Amino acid sequence: MFFCDRRRLGMGKCNFKVGVDGEKQRTILLIGGSGGIGSALIQSNLFNSNIACIPTYFANKPIGSELPWQYYDSKDLLSAESVIENLSTKCDIDMIIDASGAFFASTIEKTSLDTIRDVAWTNFVAPLALTKIALKFLGPSGKIVFLSSVTTQLNVYGSSVYAASKSGLEKAISLLGPEYEKSGKAICGIRLGYMDYGMTYQINETTRNQIKNSLPKGEFLTIDELANLLLKLFYSDLASVTGNIYDLGVK
Repeated sequence: MFFCDRRRLGMGKCNFKVGVDGEKQRTILLIGGSGGIGSALIQSNLFNSNIACIPTYFANKPIGSELPWQYYDSKDLLSAESVIENLSTKCDIDMIIDASGAFFASTIEKTSLDTIRDVAWTNFVAPLALTKIALKFLGPSGKIVFLSSVTTQLNVYGSSVYAASKSGLEKAISLLGPEYEKSGKAICGIRLGYMDYGMTYQINETTRNQIKNSLPKGEFLTIDELANLLLKLFYSDLASVTGNIYDLGVK
């Protein structure tokens, strides 16, 4: 489950041992790197930056990749906590990026109860539990970043379950900001506009093209635009970050 390619960074062999000065390796933790936006982030300039060592958590084995991975079960909260606790004994977790998510577009009449449960759990309940876990195991001055959606600001027909779960997540982030700041850590969210990843490939091509043509530049957001914002947040002071929801390509 731990992955760090310092060869790609030109830094030689990577390990998770405590250094000779007694300090732990600084770390970024990515949850949800098995597909969609999370998978694209692995190839972005975030993971080609000057950050020394980047273990990556995959919820599933990355498609078409030989990268090491280990199962992260967001539906088993005790297991999820154990995984992050184990990492915290090896590394100071400077930032957790939760790129997991479940997108579903349908009218409530046609949506099964199982789907409502799964979308609400993946997009809201599991992330809310992760805020508790992260508060406990983030390194000093650590940050946790969640990804939200432009649908929280729109009235898109058939998006009620998805938009409601993301709206709940955004509210939780705002309310938890002071709690995190009090503990010397930060929590924030990024409200993503339409990207050429993830949910835009789960809608029909006609609708997808209509959305693309309606965008200011006629183009979807690129993954490096998200990566650049994440890097900015990584280096920002806690007080300027915690509790905030950042718009990226929404307006």
